[in-house]
Amino acid sequence: MEQDDFEVRPLRPGERALLHDLRARVLRPGRPPEESRFAGDDAPTTTHLGAFLGARCVAVASLYDEQGMRLRGVAVDPEMRGRGAGSALVRRAQAMAAEAGRGLWCNARASAAGFYERLGWAEDGEPFDLPHIGAHYVMRYPSPNPGSDRAAVDAQPLPGDERR
Repeated sequence: MEQDDFEVRPLRPGERALLHDLRARVLRPGRPPEESRFAGDDAPTTTHLGAFLGARCVAVASLYDEQGMRLRGVAVDPEMRGRGAGSALVRRAQAMAAEAGRGLWCNARASAAGFYERLGWAEDGEPFDLPHIGAHYVMRYPSPNPGSDRAAVDAQPLPGDERR
């Protein structure tokens, strides 16, 4: 497996189209484009990250201030899978959570659970299904200071939560 050196950084305001394009192509193929825009995308506490190879954005992920820090919308250009872009994004998110002293969680597709586990994440609970998307697990990356962010540790999706 070839590994590349990616620059992982917050997306600039003019780069938002890159985020939505990758999400739509990778996470919601064949679905209406508005499904690639998530609640909280425009919140001032949300950080959108991009992994760049030169000037090309090859992967994106978003961090939301939601019951700790929530990782969401991780999407890697299919041509770049297996080269380390997704891992670089997740590691950056883990570092940001650690710097903030907060736990980190996500709803991971069942097909991606092994990827997260290799990066130190753990499944929390039974799998659940998202219509039009498939089976998912709540996964957590441990808080660097146990008990420092009880909301993240104890978070369970609430009834009516869209869980995506």
